[in-house]
Amino acid sequence: MVRVRSGEHTDYSRLVFDWDKKVPYTLAREGANLVITFKDPESLDLSEVSTGKLAAINALGLLSGGTGETRLSVTTAPDAPYKDFYLGTKIVLDILKSASPPAKEPPAKVKPEPEPKKAEQKQKEPERKAPPRSAPEKTPDSHSHTHLHPHPHPHAEKHVHNADHDAALAALSSDLKEPHVVSVSATQAGGLAVFLRGGYMWLVSDKADLPVPPQIGGPSPKLFGEIRELEIDGGKAYRLKIPQGGHVYGEGGGLVWRAVVSPSSRGREPSRFERRVTVDDVRGGAVSIHMPGAREVLELQDTLYGDRVYIITVTDSSDLGGMARDFVDMEILESPIGLAVRPKTDDLSLRIEGENVVITRPEGLAISKAADKAERALGGPSRKFASDRHDHDHTSENEGHLFHFKEWQLGGPERMEENRRVLMSSLGLKNEQAQIEDTLILGKMYLAAGWGAEALGYLRVAAQKLPDIERSPEYMALYGVASAVAGKNEQALKYLITPALDDYSEIGYWRSAVLGRLGDWQQAAKYLPDSVYMLTEYPPEIRTDLALILAEVALRAARPVKAEGLLRLVSKSLKGLKPHQKAELDYLDGQVARQNGETEKALRLWKPLADGEDPLFRAKAGLAMTRLMKEDGTLNHREAIDRLEALRYVWRGDELETQINYRLGEMYLEDGQYAKGLTIMREAAALSPETELGKMIASKMTDTYVDLFLSDQYEHVSPLDALTVYEEFKELTPPGSEADEIVAALAEKMAENNLLGRAADLLKYQTEHRLSGLERQRTLVRLSAIYLLDGQDVSALEAIDDALKSAPKPTPEKRKEMLLLKARTLSGIDRTDEALDLLNAMDLDPRVNRLRADLAWHAENWQEAADALQDLLFDESISRIRPLKPEQAQLILNRAVALNLAQDRVGLANIRERYGALMEGTEKARLFEVVTRPRQAAVLSDRKTIEALTAEVDMFGEFLENYRNKDPLTGE
Repeated sequence: MVRVRSGEHTDYSRLVFDWDKKVPYTLAREGANLVITFKDPESLDLSEVSTGKLAAINALGLLSGGTGETRLSVTTAPDAPYKDFYLGTKIVLDILKSASPPAKEPPAKVKPEPEPKKAEQKQKEPERKAPPRSAPEKTPDSHSHTHLHPHPHPHAEKHVHNADHDAALAALSSDLKEPHVVSVSATQAGGLAVFLRGGYMWLVSDKADLPVPPQIGGPSPKLFGEIRELEIDGGKAYRLKIPQGGHVYGEGGGLVWRAVVSPSSRGREPSRFERRVTVDDVRGGAVSIHMPGAREVLELQDTLYGDRVYIITVTDSSDLGGMARDFVDMEILESPIGLAVRPKTDDLSLRIEGENVVITRPEGLAISKAADKAERALGGPSRKFASDRHDHDHTSENEGHLFHFKEWQLGGPERMEENRRVLMSSLGLKNEQAQIEDTLILGKMYLAAGWGAEALGYLRVAAQKLPDIERSPEYMALYGVASAVAGKNEQALKYLITPALDDYSEIGYWRSAVLGRLGDWQQAAKYLPDSVYMLTEYPPEIRTDLALILAEVALRAARPVKAEGLLRLVSKSLKGLKPHQKAELDYLDGQVARQNGETEKALRLWKPLADGEDPLFRAKAGLAMTRLMKEDGTLNHREAIDRLEALRYVWRGDELETQINYRLGEMYLEDGQYAKGLTIMREAAALSPETELGKMIASKMTDTYVDLFLSDQYEHVSPLDALTVYEEFKELTPPGSEADEIVAALAEKMAENNLLGRAADLLKYQTEHRLSGLERQRTLVRLSAIYLLDGQDVSALEAIDDALKSAPKPTPEKRKEMLLLKARTLSGIDRTDEALDLLNAMDLDPRVNRLRADLAWHAENWQEAADALQDLLFDESISRIRPLKPEQAQLILNRAVALNLAQDRVGLANIRERYGALMEGTEKARLFEVVTRPRQAAVLSDRKTIEALTAEVDMFGEFLENYRNKDPLTGE
């Protein structure tokens, strides 16, 4: 269950969803309801959320979700702006307080908001958040459901746009009537930058030890709200709200800086801005800004937007970026002092060169592009790259085809060789431009025939003759698809994920297919278009394999209807299918049947494959049949294991082998064979270490390992199995306190089963290397007791002395417990007198008396033993009118033996008179009569009986035995 927390802030109400993993989600608004859909079926725990204390949230309601989803409705004011972002694995939703009160209707079951039409997207372009710093395939921290590139997917969920966000924040503040000054001062000069974003002003210093935060001077400082501080590498940042109508400009420098917020504008000339562009190049551009006082390049994470911003601090306020500018690869934020840049790519770089700040990328910025000859070679007009916001018109989605495969076939595969000969023979008679065009025609022809490797060859030749063409979106699309057809999926992905292709829905087929072949099924499902219309116009040479992989993507996303439609496209060309394509079609048809609940049909389709000669589909169908038959009870657990064991060797080397091993490992774990199950799972994870499946298996192994030791099932695990799993899979031990709990649990298991040496070794390592404070003290006492049980008295004494000296100081009761153990260890190394002195200094209680009796007995100090036993009998409060308990009878007998050996005739007579009648009704009656009879009646056999009794007595053994199964300081 996922914990949901809430918080009330000055400007917004916050919900935090405490996921322990990165879970994709979407947001949609319908009237007063925001519907958040998590792509995970985990339940939400709303017990900690009190909507009555949240100003901007009126109600919460759990909605029924689709397969593998969890949905929550949040009722707000209809016009309430919101923002959402990842914070590690957590998801944060902030509802900004609006002038309108929250809606009063309860949350209803709402449908997700339909995707906006393309014309609407053109008017309201979603804010593009900054890219993650990790490799493209890693999940970004910013709220973007496109994990593959820094540019949000065209169908990503809606966000608060810049203009709406600014307006919402401005509405929170009263009008600014008079100028105010935000000042930053220090005794040591440093650099500063100030930039504006979303109704907030950021002040960024390159001095991490800045002692005094910014101070607000003016008649109404409360208009600025709370100043928030953020630690950043190499400096410190502060954020505060800009009152409505406020204009910001900078003054000062060095030791004293001022950001003046005034109701009237006072424009300052920004630093000289220069574009550098290589002529006739798609990229190669750079931006240079003249800033003689540029000092440091810093980076901060904007917690409001969830993206990162690069900062240039300066030594004087005359250096400023000025107004905001928007480019294809970056956005320069409004900067009254210094410079702030929001990157839109992973590889944007800022550096200080002399008196200039240079912004570029390894291949150059896309800040200008002519209608170059590369576009003409591809037979279409170029799509202009943007220079800045004022001359950039966001292109709407291109609904037409990028790939005209039927036209490119030039009459069909049977004419391919003739076409190649004609084109090649005429190349030498044409100019360079025409040669490039014909080379591209040849590449397209081979691609349309399904010959990906040959197509790549011709495309590379064209790029060698005209390098500029490689930067054309159409060429990148063509090269990416050719790579996919050739089976070069990593290479294909590199070209297909370029943001320049985002506007083409047709690219979604190929992105989805390539991601599926790479095993990233979750991402693949996100790119799968809703419509398969374009595929109907693809020739079978291209359509068949593409539709098959897309059908598998749909099935893994639990969309059988979509998969069925794709498989019908394959069935249209049934006679032309190759054997492996026909096998894949039958296998996927079986998966559709399974998801539709048609078990018999699925098994009927899979059985010929499982018995067939194709090893791939023998393994796939065999695995699917085993799982299905196990679920419906046709196979028992042992039979399922046997089937999977046989499948392990049918197919090797890819995700399928991983899946088989994973399922087999799961079954061994269910069978209680933990070491074997984890061993097979380890092999499975090693086969696919960087895939989502591999990571899931690794997580499953860790959870299983922890649960084995720290859950209720541990009591059913044999000590040998527990020790084997611990020794063989130590790498699964989690960090921190859980690791200590596991070792403690294992040590207890060893002690309970008389493997005392192993238990002591485990606990000794903990006390020497991991534990401190109270936990170390407790473990030392436990270790001392186990050493005693194992007969290692010297080691026991060392451990208990260490515990007595270590912090924290024990309570009187705990100290007494520890001293009892010490007395026992002293007696074990023939220091009985010291032990008895220690005991005699304590307040007497049954434990002390029992140990006194035991030590005196084994030291053959019979009078001392008799006295201690008398105290024990007193503790028992024996009544002459109640029958004796067995343990009470044993105590009376023991004291009688001690008195006998001490030759205390008076004491012996007294005990015989006092307890004789009570002892007659016990099993000890005969022995008691022998031990207590008068001397003159004693015979040799009586003496032997008494000697035998002394050898059997171990009064402290029961006390010590208790340490085998409990913590000595807690009694648990």
